[in-house]
Amino acid sequence: MTTARIYKKPPIVESVIEFQFQQAIDFGLVEKAAVRFKPEYSTLNETNNFNIHVDADKGQTSVQVQALGIRLANSSANRVLSVGTRGFTFSHLPIYPGWLAFRDAARELWRTWDRVTKSSNRISRVGLRYINRLDAPLSPSGAIETDDYLSIGLKVPQPPFPPLSQQSMRMAAKLPPDDLEFVLNFGMGDSPLLFHASIVIDIDVYSAVAIPRQEDELWVLLEKMHDHARALFEASINDSARSLIDG
Repeated sequence: MTTARIYKKPPIVESVIEFQFQQAIDFGLVEKAAVRFKPEYSTLNETNNFNIHVDADKGQTSVQVQALGIRLANSSANRVLSVGTRGFTFSHLPIYPGWLAFRDAARELWRTWDRVTKSSNRISRVGLRYINRLDAPLSPSGAIETDDYLSIGLKVPQPPFPPLSQQSMRMAAKLPPDDLEFVLNFGMGDSPLLFHASIVIDIDVYSAVAIPRQEDELWVLLEKMHDHARALFEASINDSARSLIDG
């Protein structure tokens, strides 16, 4: 597996640990668990499903509201927790604190959640996702060559094509022997920096089979996902990109 590099300024704009449930959890338990996350996490909003029924014969309309989840965040708004009847998702926004701090924060929240909901035996999918963004300077023509920074991307003959200002690509495959799979989305578009373009590498490593029921084994699985995610990222970029990341 590719050796991963430690970056002074990781290009990660969002990191996500997600558990999806095969069987829905009662929303009353979701509300009970959400209270346990306070005061560190406060409620931002609730997720609801609206069912609208129109009775044309009677000229009446009825609306049924079904509560599905609760979204919470810490005071800095860089840690966001979404819990619901079908899943548990913990997201960390910039600045990425490193894998150990991110993992430990997610694990502590999961323990609190699982003590209330007993949802370990309902897990149908575990995922670890990293959204990375590189801001590369534009050439005088107003574009960038992805080959200058990446080992992946579209190969476009020039001419007849002009330099591309935007492009996207999606790839997916299994990751033996760990019963894992990944989806990698690559895209290039506008940057928040002047005279730059953003290169986004979105890596989602997940498992939907043989999910461990024991907590320790579950987090061992996430460690494997993390190793694969880092290796995939390193294999996607070159030394010019590495220099760009650390300035």
